Amino acid sequence: MSNGVSKKVFCVGSCEKVTGALSPAGYEVACAAEKDIASLVKSEKTPAVVVDLVDTIKGIEILKEIKNANAGVWIVALADNKDIGFIIGALKAGANDYLIKPINEKELQRSVKERKFHSVAEIGIRSQDNISVEEEYRKISPSRFYSSSFVDEYGKIETLRAERYNRVFSIILSQIEWPDDKVNDTADNKVKDKEKKAILKKVIEVITDAARDCDVVGMAVNDQFLTILPETDYMGSLITIRKMRRAIDIITKDYPQISVQFSQSTYPKDGKRYSELLCAAEKRIAEQKDGLWAKFGLKGKLFWEAVSALLEKKHDDPCAASTFDVGNDAEFPHFFLNRLQEITLQDAAHNPKRKGILYLGLRKISPDARILRSIHDMPQTMTKVFIVGEGWGEADIANATPIYISDERLLDTLFILFMTEDTAYAAMCREGWGDTFLCFHAADPYLVESLIEKFQKDYSLQEQL
Repeated sequence: MSNGVSKKVFCVGSCEKVTGALSPAGYEVACAAEKDIASLVKSEKTPAVVVDLVDTIKGIEILKEIKNANAGVWIVALADNKDIGFIIGALKAGANDYLIKPINEKELQRSVKERKFHSVAEIGIRSQDNISVEEEYRKISPSRFYSSSFVDEYGKIETLRAERYNRVFSIILSQIEWPDDKVNDTADNKVKDKEKKAILKKVIEVITDAARDCDVVGMAVNDQFLTILPETDYMGSLITIRKMRRAIDIITKDYPQISVQFSQSTYPKDGKRYSELLCAAEKRIAEQKDGLWAKFGLKGKLFWEAVSALLEKKHDDPCAASTFDVGNDAEFPHFFLNRLQEITLQDAAHNPKRKGILYLGLRKISPDARILRSIHDMPQTMTKVFIVGEGWGEADIANATPIYISDERLLDTLFILFMTEDTAYAAMCREGWGDTFLCFHAADPYLVESLIEKFQKDYSLQEQL
């Protein structure tokens, strides 16, 4: 021991070989059972833990347990698996470094001593197939499009920078969805190799062009691409995704067989480690595929078409979305709609420094509207509030901006579209017979953001989030 710093390293599996590698550097290696390692790193100081994924029963789960027990400990994973997907899985689970067996003494000593990640280029941990794919992408990509190893290293550095200076940054994950040739084996559905290269080139150009000069764009895994946006919060990343999506829509007109999914995550809200941000972004890709926007095929619809579809559909998961009636002889009285609007305003005012956007469709904007009094009394917030409807003329509404629209559809429909970095809510209520309203509401962030984008586009409003 020197300078009071512990040199006791715990090892799970392959203890003899790890001891042989670290002992010459002055480390004491203590073997630990899988079931005990989490409690050990909680109670005892150690600079690192080495986990042999080959010599353990539940290696990936152990990585998670160690990281949950002591987020600051350096974890080195050992394995003989060179598949990039497996490696990323280990890093996401909690490993800080990944080394290929057989153990190289100098590499392991360097990792434990310097707490430095071994780059992909240094240790060659990609399968030949993935190397070929990346090399192919690099041939057709612009000069600003980087390799997966560079993006991965940069992401880790950006995480450390954000932690040190108390700043935010975001990442955008873009994933190309190709047609399944086994299912869609017609000539119209298949994407030929030559076409695939052309599509990839255009997608890469679109993603790169949408990024700023300070952003880093490059490979993730296979048909996934990553964009790292320094000094960019949640709302800022969504603006970039919009730019990417609009350009991708032009490409998909020529190639309707393919689609591109986008998701994002933001430090530190979605994770304090780069691997956690990647995991959050991948999770959101999956959520979008299972979400209401995709389920009901709303992508090609106009705003009011999407509203009608949501009101008419049956929603089998009341926790995600539901329809209900308001008014005469219904479970909820008519004033419940006013209460929904007020609750949304209260949510916006609860955290005044939280950025957000709120559209309230009132049918008619009149001076005696109850909600206008509530808006007038609310404190100033970072949430931009817009009141939408037919009006009596220009008016100064405190804490909100009126949007006067002459549209008959507004006269029988009320709506709420509210989104912040940690809240999303949409409600729409259409008037029926006997002073009743058919209502729909949901808290699906992707649905809410897409409805806001549709609304702004269809009415030629300034795009903002």
